[in-house]
Amino acid sequence: MIWHSNDIESVVNELGTSVTTGLNSSIAKERLDKINSKIKQKEKSSSFIRYTLNELKSNNYYFLYGVIIITIIFHFVFRVSNLFAPITLLILAVIKAFSVNFVRALCNKNIKSLQINTISKIKVLRDSEVIEVDSNLLAPGDIIYVEEGNFVPVDARLIRESNLHCDEFAVTGETVPTQKDSTALLEEITEIPERKNMIYAGSHVLSGNGIAVVTEILDYTEIYKNKKINEADIDTSLNIEAKLGGLNKLISVSSVGIFALVFIIATVSQMVWGNFSEHPFLNSAISALLLTSSLSVAFSMTAPKVITKAAISFGIDKMKNSGILISNAKTIEKIANLQVICADKTGTFTQSKMQLTKLYSGGNMVNVTTDVIGGEYKMLLRLATLCCDGEVEIVKGVSIRHGDATQTAIIAASMEHLGLGKYELDNMYPRMASIPFNSERKLMTSVNVIDGVNYVIVRGSLDKLTEKCTNDCTDYIN
Repeated sequence: MIWHSNDIESVVNELGTSVTTGLNSSIAKERLDKINSKIKQKEKSSSFIRYTLNELKSNNYYFLYGVIIITIIFHFVFRVSNLFAPITLLILAVIKAFSVNFVRALCNKNIKSLQINTISKIKVLRDSEVIEVDSNLLAPGDIIYVEEGNFVPVDARLIRESNLHCDEFAVTGETVPTQKDSTALLEEITEIPERKNMIYAGSHVLSGNGIAVVTEILDYTEIYKNKKINEADIDTSLNIEAKLGGLNKLISVSSVGIFALVFIIATVSQMVWGNFSEHPFLNSAISALLLTSSLSVAFSMTAPKVITKAAISFGIDKMKNSGILISNAKTIEKIANLQVICADKTGTFTQSKMQLTKLYSGGNMVNVTTDVIGGEYKMLLRLATLCCDGEVEIVKGVSIRHGDATQTAIIAASMEHLGLGKYELDNMYPRMASIPFNSERKLMTSVNVIDGVNYVIVRGSLDKLTEKCTNDCTDYIN
């Protein structure tokens, strides 16, 4: 089915889900497992053994193979030397190739993992209950809730939306935010930037909120398809690898003369001091060749290249574990050359967190960090929290916030001073409707039922808010 050209009812029926109850947890898991198994079958990546064989085919080992073949031929034709040395050399070469490939595979895994989207949390309707799950656990047919600040991890068809604007630059390349419209019915052949009734993995919600049904996940999303198309252009190699490759060529040319000198000295030494009763020159030459080939393998430039890449790879991994996100492996090589960093401090040098310190009501002000909150101030904080979107949870004494910094600061203050979080307050005073905050209106409006009566709560910019007041508020404002 083409999701953007069909109505919501047809899409929901095709996906075998329900807008009111969502997917059953077991069905969601079954669908996700099925798609994961398809992806694994689809990926025909070369085996570890094949990569090791490719390493053994590299130029660094050609000289060694030549020596082994010559040694074996001379052994059977002239009864010179024995088979122990060439067999041992071959085994050592395989061990080295295996080790080099193991380290290289581990490094490539760390570097390629930078291209994988970070797992985020998202609200989903499962078993008639709204819960929060990791984005990688979503399945086609899940009903998800998106709001301002959310990262969209899947492709989905919008069911309902309110002033929803998305930044889809990562998907479409468009820098202008896209306004969404769940009621739009589009032609089958419609470019992605024009699909207003869809949201796509890799985009961000700039404002508003919406409810959508998941249509595609993982490798079947539009952003992943684009990555596969441009996969040939993705270069995970590092500049230092190229430099070491050039150094490798230089050393390889220089080493030819060095190995030739070693061969001559070893041959002469074996003829002078060696105990060969038959074919002294051939025995001496073969022994010298084995020695020279051993040196060529031991001092080839393969290992330094892999070790350098491993150091960068493990550095990236350590930075990720410390909470530092690296989007491109090549960035690491440029960090050492930085002398001046210019950055906007908001969210860069801070944690993008705010704290509510004062409440103002009827000409009076109270400091919530030092004073006791009571009466009208408690109600004011409740109303402010009801007119906010976002979540705050306490994990091991640490406040984990999801959503706009201003709104989550108000919710955190309610949890601290009232003992009521967003979930509890929404259950006590259900929200019937809302108009999300946006940069033009600069206000958010929420309609909540309080003691059986519908109340309109407005939060936002002071200058915009006073324009809506019917009485003169100048005395209070001043």
